[in-house]
Amino acid sequence: MTRVAAKLRRPIRSFVHRARGLTKAREKEFSALWERYGRTVPEQEFQPETLFDQPGPITLEIGFGHGEVLLNEAQVCTQHNILGIEVYRPVLFSVLRKANQLELNNLRVVSGDAALLLPRFPDDCLQQIRILFPDPWPKRRHQKRRLLQDSFLAECARCLVPGGLLHLATDWSDYAKQIEQAVGKAACWHIGSDLPDRPETHFEQRGRRLGHEVWERVLELKPLDTSQG
Repeated sequence: MTRVAAKLRRPIRSFVHRARGLTKAREKEFSALWERYGRTVPEQEFQPETLFDQPGPITLEIGFGHGEVLLNEAQVCTQHNILGIEVYRPVLFSVLRKANQLELNNLRVVSGDAALLLPRFPDDCLQQIRILFPDPWPKRRHQKRRLLQDSFLAECARCLVPGGLLHLATDWSDYAKQIEQAVGKAACWHIGSDLPDRPETHFEQRGRRLGHEVWERVLELKPLDTSQG
């Protein structure tokens, strides 16, 4: 089995920009926080460990929302480096402010479309990828915008070390079925039985209030089979 994934074509965006921005005072504070915690992913391939001040395994959370899990992970796993990708500026500001209050040194964030950023990551560079409650795009005509498609899952597999973990959750049953079908078609994943302890997210709580059942899985990337070919 090869782990060389075809590079993604220019993807359909899995998010939409919201109009709400920051006040001038908050923009100034955001700029100072960004100097400490924010990083830019180069256009070319790069080594993500260069984003951090300390060596250690890297966990990437895509679309970290209000940052409940991201901030908790950075506090609990102090020997790990935690990298978050998010597109919404007010959310970034709120999470960076909390990270600063907690004096977290192992946390970095980038802003942008994960479908464009992840192909710039090198092979075998991440210990874990977490994607919790991504935008479900519930209308049928919009479902092509869902992030967790076959090609993106292949990119996740390419970036993880053998034995690395892909942690997924959604409260939309048809999205869960779509993910399960995509995982079932790929031979590289082993479905784990244990789920990590984590705080509930804002979007998870909203889904539960609506009566949605939460689907959550941890997938382990199987080691390469070097016995063939």
